[in-house]
Amino acid sequence: MGKKGLCILLLVLLLILNGCCKMPEVVDVAYKKVTVFEAPPQIKEMVENFKDEEKAAVYVVDNIVYIVVTRGEKPTGGYGVKVVDIDKHMLGEDRFGVVVKVEYIEPKPGQPVTQAITYPFTIVQTELVDIPMDTQFRFMINGLEIAEYPIKL
Repeated sequence: MGKKGLCILLLVLLLILNGCCKMPEVVDVAYKKVTVFEAPPQIKEMVENFKDEEKAAVYVVDNIVYIVVTRGEKPTGGYGVKVVDIDKHMLGEDRFGVVVKVEYIEPKPGQPVTQAITYPFTIVQTELVDIPMDTQFRFMINGLEIAEYPIKL
C-alpha cells in the first residue's frame, strides 16, 4: 500500500472513531425564578418542610418541573442561593441527564447584615416537559458536584 492508500485508511479510521466517541449534546434549559407565593402548594410545603436543611430537590407538578434548593438555617442575613445555569445532556435518542449549576452566596467580611436567623432558598420553574421519571438531576454547587437526585411527584 502506498502513502496515498495509507493516508486514506487513516482518514477513514479517524472518521469512524470520531463518530463512535461523540461527546453528548448539551442543550441549555430555559428557567425562571419563582417566589414561594407564585409556586404551587406542593412546592410551598416542600420549602417549609426542608427549610432547616441544606437540600436540593426536583419536583414535577402539573407536568412542570420545579427545582428547589435550600441552604438551611443561617445565623444572619447576607446568605443566599442562586441557580445560575441548567443544561440537558443528551445521552441517547430519548434519554438525557440534567445538570443544575448553583451558587451559594455568603456575606462578605464587614458587610452589614440583618441580625436575624434566615433560611435562604430558591425555586426555579423550568421549561422541561414530558421528561422520563428516571431522569437524573446532578447538582453542581460552587463548581463541586454534590449529588444526583431523582424526580419526585
